[in-house]
Amino acid sequence: MKKLVICFVVAGAFMSQACKKGNEETSPALTQTEQNRNKVLIGYSTLVSATYDDAVITADALQTKLKAFVASPSDQTLDDAKGAWIAARTVYSQTETCRFFIDPKSPIEQIEGAINSWPLSENYIDYVEGDPSAGIINSKTFGVINTETIFAANQNGAEENVACGYHAIEFLLWGQDLSDTGPGERPFTDYVLTADSTHSNPKRRGDYLLAVADLLAQNLNTVANEWKPNASNYRADFVKKGNDALLDILRGMGDYGKGELSGQRMSVALNGNHDDLGNGVNSQEDEQSCFSDQTHNDIYFGQKGIANVYKGNYITVGGFTIDVYSVEDMLKVIDGNLNTTMLANYATTEEAAGLIVINNPFDQLIKFGNTTGNKYVQDTIDALRAQSDALITVALKLTNSNLIIN
Repeated sequence: MKKLVICFVVAGAFMSQACKKGNEETSPALTQTEQNRNKVLIGYSTLVSATYDDAVITADALQTKLKAFVASPSDQTLDDAKGAWIAARTVYSQTETCRFFIDPKSPIEQIEGAINSWPLSENYIDYVEGDPSAGIINSKTFGVINTETIFAANQNGAEENVACGYHAIEFLLWGQDLSDTGPGERPFTDYVLTADSTHSNPKRRGDYLLAVADLLAQNLNTVANEWKPNASNYRADFVKKGNDALLDILRGMGDYGKGELSGQRMSVALNGNHDDLGNGVNSQEDEQSCFSDQTHNDIYFGQKGIANVYKGNYITVGGFTIDVYSVEDMLKVIDGNLNTTMLANYATTEEAAGLIVINNPFDQLIKFGNTTGNKYVQDTIDALRAQSDALITVALKLTNSNLIIN
């Protein structure tokens, strides 16, 4: 395995002093804690940049497989496209902790709704069971399908009217998940341009799939460019924000782990498996990647992304290990015992999430009456909440500020 260690000299912008003559004041030098904090900001930016670059690489690879599938639909080319989608999601899930800032200027906040929105109303895009003429693809009034029209249609009229992003592509590859035991089973013949086509409008369906993939790659490129080094971009401003930026990092880890991953994506699905009378109901529509049954990977790699940020390491799709100065490095200088506790928290969560992966699919684990499966999910929820809440103490140690985790 290749290893790329990023070393930093905290100088230049962070340590410049206005040297003045006579009685004029001189800007104070940074304390060691401030120097370490700034190294964290640079390291974090390097790690985020590498992860988003990989998101672009895997989105481009997905585009290539989708083009091959649309050009020559078959079981094999469909499976290849599905594999590329899963690989792309594995990377993107590791970026999600980086979007939960309170900063409205954060680049991902500008277009996240066009990248990763869910849940989506399937009948907004294409046919569904009982309605073969549903969706933009089958609409007689929507008109031309391209990146511009799809972007304009995204969440138009309702939040669940998702027209683009990873989950739109997922639906177009797998179709509705109508099975209790497996993922969706959309046939490749939905895209065949002959009388053998399973459903109407195969050409528009193929055009839609390729346009959505193109739009995804464009949007990820936009975000990745904002984190590149040596540019006048979001990253350049971020590394100058001092404690505010460090709090953004910690808040991102905490809010994503607690409110989003353990809350919206797991607790809602688990607690939705029964009605008010205690009767079991089907809650698989509440899982994130419901069409492909890949929610277990969303959870595992989402947690991995949080741990990556804390520890300052990430393995790229090219096999390089990014190893940067991180929250862990800063904390262990100030409070080694707390750092040990945090590492134990992450190990506990990784083990719990690993059991979800081993025993996938997620929609079976959350089923009413699956006591063991429900426990795997609840244990992961509890672990995510514990590690997230502990970041409040970390923030106090590192910034002397009160951090609220939602």
